[in-house]
Amino acid sequence: SFAFWKILCDNFPCLIVVWLRSQKGCDAVEKMKSGITGFIPRDADFFQTLQSYADIGYKAFEGAGFMFFLPGDPKDNAKRVRDMGLELITLGANVQNGNQPDVKEIVTKANTVGVNRVTIYHSSATAWRFADRAELPDFEEIKKELQTIDKLGKDLAKEGISLVFHNHDQEFLTCY
Repeated sequence: SFAFWKILCDNFPCLIVVWLRSQKGCDAVEKMKSGITGFIPRDADFFQTLQSYADIGYKAFEGAGFMFFLPGDPKDNAKRVRDMGLELITLGANVQNGNQPDVKEIVTKANTVGVNRVTIYHSSATAWRFADRAELPDFEEIKKELQTIDKLGKDLAKEGISLVFHNHDQEFLTCY
């Protein structure tokens, strides 16, 4: 139930809730807005689920990339989410396994749905942690991945888009 998620989010914000700085500043908690990450149950109606979150007070939704996977025009999908009172926060980018994200494609998508942030949700270390790969990446692979992230951040910054990293415990626990 949504009440359960609200209790979870209120008591353990680092698990689910993304805190956003208010447009007016961030000098007090009252000026903060709470948002949800992109976890929507597979069998649930996407927009109905988001509306339920908005109805209990959430103000933002991290999953702007979903707008491109839903039926219909991504720009119209983004408008529908905003009409619920939810701010779209970020798109995702993948740098795992040597992937080199297409900056022009990312910028086009960000402009289409009206976001100025791109998030890297997983590193190769977390891919191993979450069983998306059989073994932990070696140090050279991690170095190359970090170089890709650095370059992507610089390229996106030239376009007025911030690159952020959604960390997990594995990025802190893995040592070489």
